[in-house]
Amino acid sequence: MSEYFSGNVEEGIRLVWMQFDKEKALEGRRLLLEAAKEGDKDAYCFLARTYFGVNGLEEDRDTAFELLQKSRELGSACGLLTMLQFEKLAKKTFKIAGREACMQAAKEVREKAEGGHVFCQYIMGLCYFWGGYLLTESFQDPDDALDERIPGALFWLEKALKGGLTLALVNLSDLYSSLGEEKKLEEAMKLAAEKGDPFWQELLADRLFEEERYKEAFRWYERLAEAGDIKALYDMGFQYEHGMGIEASPEKALAAYEVGAKQGMQACQLRLGKLNLWGKFVPKDEAQAYHWFSQAAEEEEDGGDETNPICELAKMWKGHCLLYGLGVKKDEDGGTDLLYAALDYNFPGKGEDQEMLEESQFDWKEDVLQLFWDLGDAYENGLGVPVKEHNAGYYFSILAEEGWPEAIEKMKHYRQGGLLKRWKRIK
Repeated sequence: MSEYFSGNVEEGIRLVWMQFDKEKALEGRRLLLEAAKEGDKDAYCFLARTYFGVNGLEEDRDTAFELLQKSRELGSACGLLTMLQFEKLAKKTFKIAGREACMQAAKEVREKAEGGHVFCQYIMGLCYFWGGYLLTESFQDPDDALDERIPGALFWLEKALKGGLTLALVNLSDLYSSLGEEKKLEEAMKLAAEKGDPFWQELLADRLFEEERYKEAFRWYERLAEAGDIKALYDMGFQYEHGMGIEASPEKALAAYEVGAKQGMQACQLRLGKLNLWGKFVPKDEAQAYHWFSQAAEEEEDGGDETNPICELAKMWKGHCLLYGLGVKKDEDGGTDLLYAALDYNFPGKGEDQEMLEESQFDWKEDVLQLFWDLGDAYENGLGVPVKEHNAGYYFSILAEEGWPEAIEKMKHYRQGGLLKRWKRIK
């Protein structure tokens, strides 16, 4: 990367955006802050960009905008062009700075970009991507101006990516998708992944898995796991368990799940709970199954208001164990409470009026089928709820349509009739 800024600024850029270790990124931010305190106008601009959320650094847009304003006031061309990218800032900034200053800023940044500075290439790419270039150039024909947007953005963002700035792919991927350039998108993702960006490694692995290119996907999951990504441990375990793209290995699947589970990966904890409950790959151990379901069901402290589907699913299986006393003291009331919470999560506001399993929020049909069986059994036998023949018949009928053997047998003793088509149990 060509150097056009002070030593601390160049090193700060490298540490924050050209590698993927959070501690080094924090050091990069410190260097930028140090340069800013010394009055470096461009340091304020790049310091501001660290507060837009990058490399594990916390996001604080108010601080970012304040720093950008300071950068512009000190005369940073990069700061001025960056402010033109934001709708809430562009109009006011242009009014204060004027077209001539904006055109001069674009000229300065473009010269650095043409000289090979990847972050200036990125700034130029964003200038075209968000339309800021319309305020930095003069056009006689408005149509000609608009026609330059996509080619200009592609040109500069592709240069930045090839130069090692994987951040450029965030906007570049939007362009490729909108243009239907899926092949180019995958090539760009592979380039970013090869440069070591874990964000794009994970997205690439998930994309390959969804396309059933399991062998290629496994390579990236394995690389992520080796770098300490615990989510990838579940993905590796799942592929080992089912022999997807690699030779099936129960031992390696269990090893991956166990390492992930011990590090707090809820998907691994949930899977271990199921394997112990079913006695798959391991001796059946209901107490251990309940332990892992309970672990996976714990809410994350910083989870905010967003619902964690793995956590909700684990609560359902915990409810299953409580309902039947599997590995824990039987608690029918507590069990049905958790089952109904799972029902409400899957089919919000519908309760017993849901119709299609495809509407489920859970990934696996096996989980929804188990939920319906437990609810049907609870209503038939009064486990934590009053006996309700219609409710029991309703859930068993859905399971029977799905080919659940026990439910098919149950439906030999239920009939639907009357104006309301209520289910009744018969002898």
